[in-house]
Amino acid sequence: RKGGAGTRPRQLKGIIPHRILARYLNGWFPILSAFKGQLLYLDCHAGRGRHASGDAGSPILVLEKLLGHQHLSRILDRVAIACHFFELNDLNANLLCQEITRIGPLPSRISTHVHRTDYESALSQALDGLERAGTELPPSFAFIDPFGFKLSMPFMNRLLTAGKTEALINFMYRYVDMALRVPDKSTILDELFGTGEWRSLTSINNHEKRFEATVKLFSDQLKAEHIFWVVMRGDSGAIKYVLFHATNSLKGWQVMKRALWHELPDGSFTAYERDRPEQGILISVTRSPDRAITELIENHFGGKTVWLKDDVYPVVDASLCRRKHAHEILRRAIGRGVVRNLTEPGRLTVTRNPRLEIPAFLPETLAKEDEVEQTDMFR
Repeated sequence: RKGGAGTRPRQLKGIIPHRILARYLNGWFPILSAFKGQLLYLDCHAGRGRHASGDAGSPILVLEKLLGHQHLSRILDRVAIACHFFELNDLNANLLCQEITRIGPLPSRISTHVHRTDYESALSQALDGLERAGTELPPSFAFIDPFGFKLSMPFMNRLLTAGKTEALINFMYRYVDMALRVPDKSTILDELFGTGEWRSLTSINNHEKRFEATVKLFSDQLKAEHIFWVVMRGDSGAIKYVLFHATNSLKGWQVMKRALWHELPDGSFTAYERDRPEQGILISVTRSPDRAITELIENHFGGKTVWLKDDVYPVVDASLCRRKHAHEILRRAIGRGVVRNLTEPGRLTVTRNPRLEIPAFLPETLAKEDEVEQTDMFR
């Protein structure tokens, strides 16, 4: 999760959090449609729908991604999708409504609702009603991207445990770090972290260690089984904010990993943001997923005989790597005779749940050193 100076920065188009959000939802909509009924998209700080740069904001990106989905008809045959956009500023809300209107008529199974009210208050009332009725929130995805750093950990956890709910949360680290030593911010920080333990952060003088402790404390308070974050840095290299994804769904975690590897294929999960939000470059061209998965397999299974689905998959799923990364390395290792497939010698058919004999050490040459621009492995 750390980043350093990159050697070949790549120009990005669009805002990183919104690109990750759009790519993730492209996979989330068809998966959740299996539950039938209704899906909810909750944009808690919707904004005006389009940035001054001309780039689409999150509400418009989501609608465009949904309307252009190759499986839209199949999705809408099974579910109705309600998009709730919360925006307190009247001017922004009016502009957002205009942007939605410009899209044109929506399918009858897709509805949009612009709420000129506080998202936490409105959603808390909705959750109160569901609890009284003894029901859960429909499968939901919440994008929580505040303009400052005021967030409520109790509310976020209530949302995450109200049903099949996931959240993408923008944690404004730079402002939080400045607020740690400001006495009148203690109540806000208590609410943000959901604990008074943040006070111990003020005694950590080393900036990197304080960042790591701050992120860990926030992550530890979220009631989600799978939590991941992306670090965003400013021009000076200083950390500006951290984008958290929180879910209790393994499938959701796998879809998010696919989105992250696509948008940030250098493996650092760190991005560089210029003053203009649409201008950014990736930094930290570190190592390929080949290297990460090779080390993971060697460290956990070196010198052992294991089953792909029963032993290897759980370890890979808990890591930042994807199953396809493991398949790639294992096929290469089996082809070179480094790993023995006892079920199907000489090849790897993942559907057969092969039994694999892993040597104590895997050669470094299994990991390709090709630059990320030269491979389509992450697509």
